[in-house]
Amino acid sequence: MLIEQLKQSSLFQRLDTTALADIATFCKLIELEDGDILLRENDTENNDIFLLLSGSLEIVSNRDENISNEVAISVHEKDIFGEIAWLTGQRRTASVRAHGTSLVIRIDGRSLHNFIEDNPKTGCSILKSVALILSDRVKASNTLVKQILWNSQI
Repeated sequence: MLIEQLKQSSLFQRLDTTALADIATFCKLIELEDGDILLRENDTENNDIFLLLSGSLEIVSNRDENISNEVAISVHEKDIFGEIAWLTGQRRTASVRAHGTSLVIRIDGRSLHNFIEDNPKTGCSILKSVALILSDRVKASNTLVKQILWNSQI
C-alpha cells in the first residue's frame, strides 16, 4: 500500500518501483484523530517529511503577536509538508493539527537524506520534485499577494 501511495505523490511520482520500495522501508503510516498534533512549532528534533493521504490538516502558527492567536491553512490530500525543515535542518515554523480523522505517511528525514546521497540519480529526481513543489507554492503565494494588493488598492 505504501508504495502505491508514494507513487501518487508529486514528490515521488517519477521514481520506479524499486526506488519506491526502498523509500517505503523508512516510511510509517500514522492515523490521526481530530485535534491530534503531528508537529510542534519550533521543534528542531524532527526533520521528517509528511504526505497527507486522506483527511485534512491545519497549519497553525502562534509566532507573530501582530496577528490573531492562530493562523490556519488547510493541507489537502496528497500534499507533502515538512519539506522546508527537512531541507534546511531548521526549526519547524508552525504546528500541524488534524482537522477530523486523517491518514499521513511519515518519511524519515535522515533516511531520505541518506537515500539521496547513496542514489544520486534518483536523489536528483527527488530534489527536482521538491524544487517544483516549492516553485508552485511561491507562484500561488505571489498570486495571492497580488489579489490582496489589488483588493486593498495599495
